[in-house]
Formats: sequence, C-alpha cells, structure tokens
Amino acid sequence: MSKPRLVLRPAGRSLLPTIDAVVARERPAEPLVCLRPAVIAAASRRFVAAFPGDVLYAVKCNPEPRVLRAVWAGGVHHFDCASLPEIALVRKLLPGAEVHFMHPVKARHAIHAAFHEHDVTDFAFDSADELEKILQETVPVGLVGAPPTLGLFVRLAVTQGGVYDLSGKFGVRADEAAALLRAARPHAARLGICFHVGSQCLDPAVYAEALRLAAAAVARAEVAVDIVDCRRRLSGQLSRQRAAAARRLCRGDRGGRARISGSGAAVGRAGTRAGRARRFRGRAGRAAPGRCALRQ
Repeated sequence: MSKPRLVLRPAGRSLLPTIDAVVARERPAEPLVCLRPAVIAAASRRFVAAFPGDVLYAVKCNPEPRVLRAVWAGGVHHFDCASLPEIALVRKLLPGAEVHFMHPVKARHAIHAAFHEHDVTDFAFDSADELEKILQETVPVGLVGAPPTLGLFVRLAVTQGGVYDLSGKFGVRADEAAALLRAARPHAARLGICFHVGSQCLDPAVYAEALRLAAAAVARAEVAVDIVDCRRRLSGQLSRQRAAAARRLCRGDRGGRARISGSGAAVGRAGTRAGRARRFRGRAGRAAPGRCALRQ
C-alpha cells in the first residue's frame, strides 16, 4: 500500500482554501493528507484559553510532527504518551515538553528507557505487578529511601457513557484501587487516580458518577491523594462542547489549575482527541487547591 502524500496549506491567504480545491488541483489517485498548521495552533490556543489550567495533548491521536509543533505553538506544552516511540518523538521534536507515560500496561524496557533516557516521571498502572515493574525499573538500588520523584496513577474502572465502551480494557474496582493507592503512596511524589468514561461522552452526569467512585476509592485508601485524572476521547467537531464540559468539570475548584491534552479539534474536523481531566484533592477526597487537567 502506498504511503499517503501530505499537502500543507500555508498560513494566511491560500489559493486553495478548501479540501475540494486541493483535490481538484492534485487529482490524487492515492490517499492524500491535508494539514492546516495555523488552524491547529489557533484551535489549541482557544482551548488553552477556555480551559482553566494546563493542557495535555494525547500523542496517539495524531503523532505527525507538524501537528505536534502546531499544538506546541498553540500553547500546549504537556504531552500524554502511550508508548516509548511516542515519548522519543516528543523529546526529539520538543525537548522542553512535559511528558507523561499513561498507558497502564508497559514493557520493562519501555519504563526503564522512559525514566532513564527521556526523564519521564509520571506513570499509570492498574495492578500490583505493574507498580512493582515501575519501581524496579526507575528507582536505583542505591537511592532506595531517597525522596520520591515519581508521579503514580492508579487506573480505576468506571461506568462508561461514551459511544465506545473502554471499561473492559483497563482499570480496577474501587476497593482494589484503594489498596493500590496505599501501596504506591510511599513511592510517589505525586499520587493520583485516573479513569476513562468512554469515547464521545458528553454527559456531565457520567463524569460526576466517575468522580464519586474516585472519591470513594480515595476515602477508602486513607492516604493523601494529590490528583484525580479524568480521561475521555471526543470528536474534533465538538471543541465548543469540550470546552464547556471542561469549565463545568472544574467549576468550584477554587485556587486550582487545570490541564488538558488532545488532538481532535486542534488537528481539524476530521481528527479525534483523547482527553482527560485531573483535579488535585486532599486526604479522603476533600477538594484542595491544586490543578485540574482535562486530556481530550
């Protein structure tokens, strides 16, 4: 199968303002990809302005280097990576980026390389075995007992409200999550609980229920939990709904900062974005000043 050709539309005025115009001129017999970097940057900038906190881009949605640079130009400087190649790509293109390794199941060599070669310190997990792997591959034996540097995030299974049900892939029940939070607390500089409500979810009540489950797990853990991480994936055509949902989700988080990542609205109407939101909370689920991050 031939590799798709890439057509770039320059910023500003263009002689080919529409996809139809590009197709009419190029008359392609093979797949054709069109990018509008200025539009991507502008959409990212709007989302950063609308969301009250930090914004993270989910690299798996579209790892094209021009897209990553355009998202960065739009003010998104945090990147949610699901694999070692994604981490290496972001580090090569954007050395100053904040990178987070949020796939809950990772190979040992990927964890080791992410931490030791790419300075990644945030990791997700949903089992005691995965936590053990992370600790063994990141904490040098000679530094056992030193102040922790890791950000550790327990993946919680929640009721799905999106078009695509992701509950069977990853995550644990609230009681299991509480046990994992207790096990991870001594090793974490930042301890969090994360969940995914499903693709294309627009119902705020689904997030409220997931947050209730997260709060119950935090209360049961009886340890300080710093971050609640709410993930979702939405169509790029829904940027206004996403921004409104982000504001509703963070409403009442006084003194907190927000953070968002994704690719959908940023990369154009045909794109998709994976999203999530984080809210720092205190012991037993009490809201505390901090930051909220929505990964789209």
